Amino acid sequence: MALLEQEIRRLHRKINQTERRLASTKLKGAVAEVDADKRRCRVKIGATAEGKPVLSPWIEWREPANGFLATHTPMRIGDLVTVESPSGTLGSASIAVRDAYSGAQPAPSAAEDAVVEKVGGLVITRTDGALEIASGGVSVRIDGAGLTVTGGDVSHNGKSIGAEHMHDKVMSGDNTSGPPV
Repeated sequence: MALLEQEIRRLHRKINQTERRLASTKLKGAVAEVDADKRRCRVKIGATAEGKPVLSPWIEWREPANGFLATHTPMRIGDLVTVESPSGTLGSASIAVRDAYSGAQPAPSAAEDAVVEKVGGLVITRTDGALEIASGGVSVRIDGAGLTVTGGDVSHNGKSIGAEHMHDKVMSGDNTSGPPV
């Protein structure tokens, strides 16, 4: 009977270990520290009974793309992530993956037909057939109708060519004027 009891205890411990590792394969948290040079972060994955943060080890974060289409999207303190650890053990094989939006970090758009990227006050919106870039009250839109600039000024080589620009050597009739001033 003692061998049967030992085996039941061993199996019980094994099940507990397996359940713990399975529960640790994906942990949600917020970025607490960032080392941009090494492209690593530490994630707050919980708190102790005293309220002190429990941090992951330094782990890499997943970029949206690499290779032919490469992106650099830095991680910031407070970004919501899921820490994925395939073995169930936090360590060098773990990776931080950006997570869903929240009330504190809302999505930049609710559009169903647009890809919207926002960095501070800059918003880039891509739809089927159009690209719009907006910042500080100025927007540039490219679509099938052409190029539209709204707000601000347009310049080329330091010369204004916007709606309020003026030309030098203006003459009446069908003569050619001078360049913008």
